[in-house]
Formats: sequence, C-alpha cells, structure tokens
Amino acid sequence: MTDIKSILQSSELFKDLADQDLGALVSMCEKRMVLAGDPLAQPGHEAEFYYVLIRGVLMIAMADDRALVLATPGDFAGLELASEKGKYISTLTVLEDGEVMAVPRAEFLELIRSAPEAGQTILNAWLACIDRQASFLSPGDSTLETV
Repeated sequence: MTDIKSILQSSELFKDLADQDLGALVSMCEKRMVLAGDPLAQPGHEAEFYYVLIRGVLMIAMADDRALVLATPGDFAGLELASEKGKYISTLTVLEDGEVMAVPRAEFLELIRSAPEAGQTILNAWLACIDRQASFLSPGDSTLETV
C-alpha cells in the first residue's frame, strides 16, 4: 500500500508545506486506479480534480501539439482547478496503467483560502517546477493564462 503522505512529500509541489497543511492535503486525497487510454482531463471541461501520480505514466498534451510526460511518483497535473475560470486547458491521458491521487477542487481551494501561506508555497513551487522541467512553458505563455 502506497503512503499518500510520502508521495506528497516527494512531490516538488508539496515538499515544503507545513505539516498541518500537508495533513489537510492528505485527508482530501482520493486514490484511483487508472488504465492506459483513460482521459483524466480535457480542455474546456470543468476542472474538478488535481492529480498527483503514484505510479504509471501520464501525458499532458497542449493545444499546440506540445506535450509533457509524467512518470515520477509525485508528478502533478491539473492545477487549472485553482484558477478563477476552473477549466482544464490541456488534455491529461493515462499512457500506462497505474494509480493517481485525485484532489477535489473545492477542498483544494478551501485549503489555500484558509492557509494563504500554503497557497503561496504551492504557487512558488509550481512556477519553479515549470522553470526546471517544462521550460517551453513560461508564465507568460498563453496556455497558462487561466492558472
């Protein structure tokens, strides 16, 4: 059995969260088995969940044919759920059977509303991660407008 807290602590996005905020995040995670070919998100659809990879392989495909493969436990996708518009801007597809943690949008937003420091920590980590791992996406990129 995979320990949710360990996976979150290994994630670039959550590794610097305070224990209390990490605990709140753990309590809202829903483990899900996923199969190759499963669509987890599609552009324009309501952003209901944020995903953290436990095992398997996912692909984020942007409208302009750019893509990013997620294969490391703790990798994340779907941060559009934190935007005001709350719509997915990319397609997220399962490439290899595995398991993800789904974080419901309403609960995630409540966490960052009630703990602004946690929200700032997550945002800073997300921007740093894009800089390092997906430099073809920049904060000024139109594909990131809603985040």
